[in-house]
Amino acid sequence: MGWEIVRHSFAMLYRNLGNALRISVGPILIALVAAFLILGVFGSGVDTLTEDIEQDKLPPELALAVLLNVLLFFFMLSWIAVAWHRFVLLEDYPGLLPPLAGRPVWRYLSKTLLLVLVIVLVTIPAMIVIAMFASVLMGPISTFILSTLNVGLALYVSNMWLRFAIVLPATAVGRPMGFGEAWRATSPYSSAILGAGIIIVLINAAISMFSAALPGLPALIVTVLANWISVMLGISILTTLYGVIVERRTLG
Repeated sequence: MGWEIVRHSFAMLYRNLGNALRISVGPILIALVAAFLILGVFGSGVDTLTEDIEQDKLPPELALAVLLNVLLFFFMLSWIAVAWHRFVLLEDYPGLLPPLAGRPVWRYLSKTLLLVLVIVLVTIPAMIVIAMFASVLMGPISTFILSTLNVGLALYVSNMWLRFAIVLPATAVGRPMGFGEAWRATSPYSSAILGAGIIIVLINAAISMFSAALPGLPALIVTVLANWISVMLGISILTTLYGVIVERRTLG
């Protein structure tokens, strides 16, 4: 069933490509302009910021700019996600820009940030273990072990995210649910969700390796397209899971 979830989500995106572009392109462009304005206000461009990060020095004002841009990124994702969930689940069609007024974008954003915080806190012990292995292991065997541990961590995080995150489409359609309720509701589908998570991790790994093998501009184009597809597919998978688990829809 894991493959069916991913297939259905991708087909949903493909069939509604025009609406997906209307829902996502506007918020992305607005967020990009706002991000450059934020960096400009704090007296730094992208090149300067990159140099500061590479030299491990980040002045307080630039640290604030980075934080604001991270929040802006999550707001953009929440804006897009709410519009897509509502389009699929409520047939709420977008205009040139997905509406903000009367939409639970801020509630969606707060739930997303809370869920990210919970997952980060839960995965800290695993990251510490991986760091300990990295500090003591050497040679080819260490590369294999660390790669295995990192893949395992990615699957663990992906599975947790997919099981908890059905609270997000629930928030988007105005039927909020708690994290505990989401975990219990997804329990009968845990194997299917794990399978979907494995497929997502493999797809992202394949895209990363493919784009890394390309030169300059082609790599940039592939990376931008792949990131857009990855984001929209992830939102679609949450929409599919909510529809199947909570609304008892079938996978057509």
